[in-house]
Amino acid sequence: MVKFLHLSALVVCASFAPASCQIPCDSEYGEYCPEMSSYAVGTCIREKAGSGLSAQCAEYLDVMNACQADIDTFCNGLEFTGEVMGCLTQWTKPADLSAACAAALPEPPAAKKPREKSEEEKKKAARRRRVRDKAAKMARDQHPQNPDRKNKGEKKKKKKKKG
Repeated sequence: MVKFLHLSALVVCASFAPASCQIPCDSEYGEYCPEMSSYAVGTCIREKAGSGLSAQCAEYLDVMNACQADIDTFCNGLEFTGEVMGCLTQWTKPADLSAACAAALPEPPAAKKPREKSEEEKKKAARRRRVRDKAAKMARDQHPQNPDRKNKGEKKKKKKKKG
């Protein structure tokens, strides 16, 4: 449950604006390892921060370690960026992830249930649907390429008799 609470904000951030998200280790990264990149960031942070590592950062590093192979496969170049969680949770199919990575990732936020409509709203929607369906049928019937089109309003040309 704690893992879900800490990393769920990152998953939500990743789903709305992945380019602008920060990793939970951003302050540790800037303080201890600004010159590092890729997976060396995680190793450096763990070594230099030691017991001063925040719980969110420790959990993030655990996910990065568990998902390293998946990141290399599906999210190459995104390791230790704000986009990596979006890549793993939004852009990559869950079935494609390794079991270790899937277990380390936070569970996605629960989907919202649709709002129940009142009887009046249901009747109004049904009326709109009937009017829309009627208009669509009229448009189909009058379309020149419709083989079932009824040629209303068009007069047939009479053949002149030769005589």
